[in-house]
Amino acid sequence: MRRTSVLMMCLLVLAVVLAGPQASATNVAVYSLQEYFGVAIANRITSLGYSTVVWTNPSTVTPENLSGVDVLFVVTGFAASLEDQASVIESYVAGGGGLVLEQPNLEGPVAILPPGLGAGVFSRWYDNLNVLITPDGLTHPITAGLTAADIPGNMDTVRIGDISPAYTVLAVGAANPNLVVVAAAVYGKGRVVLDTGNVHPWSLRPGSDLYLRELLDWVGTPTVQTITVAIDIKPGDGPNSINLKSRGVVPVAVLTTPEFDATTVDPATVYFAGAQPVKWIMADVHGDGDLDLLLHFKTQSLNLTGESTEATLTGSTYDGQSIEGTDSVRIVPPTK
Repeated sequence: MRRTSVLMMCLLVLAVVLAGPQASATNVAVYSLQEYFGVAIANRITSLGYSTVVWTNPSTVTPENLSGVDVLFVVTGFAASLEDQASVIESYVAGGGGLVLEQPNLEGPVAILPPGLGAGVFSRWYDNLNVLITPDGLTHPITAGLTAADIPGNMDTVRIGDISPAYTVLAVGAANPNLVVVAAAVYGKGRVVLDTGNVHPWSLRPGSDLYLRELLDWVGTPTVQTITVAIDIKPGDGPNSINLKSRGVVPVAVLTTPEFDATTVDPATVYFAGAQPVKWIMADVHGDGDLDLLLHFKTQSLNLTGESTEATLTGSTYDGQSIEGTDSVRIVPPTK
């Protein structure tokens, strides 16, 4: 019986290996003015289980086409040809799309990067091929667990001082740590990776398949940002007193402010101190002319103790943005 189990396990592992890489839900558009160049990279990405399409004309980079892909992969040397599409790319990334910009192969600023994520290329010459993973890179999902040999070599000379501080630098040149090899950043709901090397199969050092997979998985996953909102527990009650033995409800308002519209919150996603609301209405809680979301929670469902001094509300908007707000509480009678 034991031998049979071991044999079945071996057969299962063999079947997975023979089946090749598992299919990924990530769709990648590989952009290159030279079709053969783009196809070579697309074939490598496809071999890892991703769906790919090759675009060879700037006019293809439209909102409609981008809506069908998770990642826009701009191949080495062709960033400048997309300068007229910069605003389209910005909107795409802000809405949750991923942008991979390989070795821009130009000198000066890279125009297609979203605002606040600027980068400049000092030189197009290959400076060095050896890589050092930074302390941030040791824990980042793209490079954690990798070795320097997994990462494409440094090609364009991009100095750390020439990229936005909004980037997290994951790898630098081993001989000159002032040179960026890989950097990553979040923009709106999307993500951006700047790689000064390239993963083309003909590259001097194209990096490992594991690196390429980790890069695509990270950049192809939209970022869920948490919005801090203003809440008011028991509006009109300054101390926000809560008797945990009460069989009543606790009202909590999500307030509309100049920075946030409370009417965009989906009440069905809201939790307050671990409890879901039993009812809710839109009301002008503070009399300022703006509609707020007023929710009611069963007191005995709240995950609070006699030592609690604050309580947190979480949820999301109808378009998927996470929200979080905290207010003070006073538990009565006090714990002795």
